[in-house]
Amino acid sequence: MSTFRLKSKHVETLKGILHHNRRQFILVLLLMGLSSAIMMLVPLWAKILVNEIILKNDFFLLVKHLMLGFFLFMTILFLEFQRESRKLCLGNAMEAAVRARLFQHIINMPLSVMPKHRAGDLISRISNDVRVFGDGIREGVFSLIANGMMVLGLGILMLWYSFTLSVVAILLVSPTAWATNYFVRRIRSTSRIAQGKLASVNNMVEESIRGLREIKCYGREEFVKERFHRLNDETLKTHNQQDRLRAINPAIVSCQTFITIGILILVCSWMVFHESFPIADLTAFITCLLLIFTPISRTSASFGLISKVFAVMDRFDDILHLPKESVHEEKLPSLPTIKGLILVKDILFYYGPKGFRMEDISFEIRPGETVAIVGPSGAGKTTLVNMLLRFLDPISGTILIDGRDIHRHRIDSLRRQIGLVPQEPVLFDATLRENLSFGKMNATQDEIRAAARAAYVDQFALKLPNGYDTPIGPYGGRLSVGQRQRIAIARAFLLNPRLLILDEPTSALDPESEHLIRDSLRTLWLGRTTIIVAHRMSTIRNVDRIIVLDNGRIVQNDTRRNLLKEDGLFQRLYAYAVS
Repeated sequence: MSTFRLKSKHVETLKGILHHNRRQFILVLLLMGLSSAIMMLVPLWAKILVNEIILKNDFFLLVKHLMLGFFLFMTILFLEFQRESRKLCLGNAMEAAVRARLFQHIINMPLSVMPKHRAGDLISRISNDVRVFGDGIREGVFSLIANGMMVLGLGILMLWYSFTLSVVAILLVSPTAWATNYFVRRIRSTSRIAQGKLASVNNMVEESIRGLREIKCYGREEFVKERFHRLNDETLKTHNQQDRLRAINPAIVSCQTFITIGILILVCSWMVFHESFPIADLTAFITCLLLIFTPISRTSASFGLISKVFAVMDRFDDILHLPKESVHEEKLPSLPTIKGLILVKDILFYYGPKGFRMEDISFEIRPGETVAIVGPSGAGKTTLVNMLLRFLDPISGTILIDGRDIHRHRIDSLRRQIGLVPQEPVLFDATLRENLSFGKMNATQDEIRAAARAAYVDQFALKLPNGYDTPIGPYGGRLSVGQRQRIAIARAFLLNPRLLILDEPTSALDPESEHLIRDSLRTLWLGRTTIIVAHRMSTIRNVDRIIVLDNGRIVQNDTRRNLLKEDGLFQRLYAYAVS
């Protein structure tokens, strides 16, 4: 019973996907039915050939009938080519639609769900599994429909005719092998290009998953989706070109096979002219037998492919049933322009009943104040920042900005007004200019250059081969750690937010890079509310106040000078850092 429900669920999913391509699907069904119906005329043509023409010893009528048969076969070939070509394109379109649906869902998933799923597994589902799905649709579902029609029709005809003759010899000809070898080489060459396009899709998916925090923080979900759609459409066109070659090859092989059968019929007819042996009905039956063998083989193979389709659709459901983040919740009002007053009251949060727990978290940050959050690893610093950005939501308690509860306003209106400089900035495989403007796509060239100068990006940008238009490679791999960090700071300068969050921005830097970036950070946080998560004491030397976390609780909250005088955790952390 559960298996039936599973298949029924997947059939409904397939029907939904086909609904968006219903015109193509209806056309494919019509071509399947028409080619099968014309194929049913072949045994009748063979019977007439033997009974009405060969036995009457009329050579001119024979040639005329063979020409009619040739026209019949060419019509079938033309319909089969159209059917196969359109079937493959329809399967590619369904594959692209599923891939786009999975990618959109992953981009819209909350960050709290992401740690439960490995990036490699998600990439496998959106690339390899989707390809298996497409192959199963093309060679499984559609093949089952087409060959099922053939088996049904030919099976009825075989019941009509009498069986007395067995197998006809199969003639192997060299042109068949040559044609197959030629198209295999062409298909292999096109496949390399197609796989290269697919690798680009996989690369962007991996980049987007790794940079999901930045994408969400800067509100660039729609931009990334549009960029993916363009690349996805290019991949679709390349695979269509490959599959057109795949459709031509069997058509040519089938044509050569029909020519071979025609030669055999001529030979057999010549033999009949010299003997009196009625074989009309038997010829028709053998024709049915020859025609039905391939559809039966393909129908049997289709069931295995359909099983694979259902298996990967189970994996798709694992992703599609995960919750989505309501970034554009229309029922909630947008958060007005932030002035910078933050009030956190009685926050309780935990990762599961027995997981890490934060409780009794309460503090206030005044507009324009710079506050550091410090503590040992695992104290809850990043978790607290994630709640401010609404990557995580507390179990209880409230977070107010300018007296407004952030959970009662649209998420995108909050994140648009927060600048984030993460510990490990994620850069994309694009130019330096495009990476700088990621947080503000409508920035002018003067604004980009001003932000770059403020973050000391100008110092290395002008030395690049094409300046700001130089590609920086996947994940910014052509730049140093310090250079990548300066780009993240320049993004924040360009956004010019009222609320700034620096998440351990210098923890992975050498002293020289840290000195440059520390000067940039001081300039950046002037006049705006700033929260700094840091381990290095040098980063928080000039902050207004320090909040000390330990085991999910606030244990100290005071100025740096007062905390150094107090015998507490901050003093021990400072002494350890200095030593």
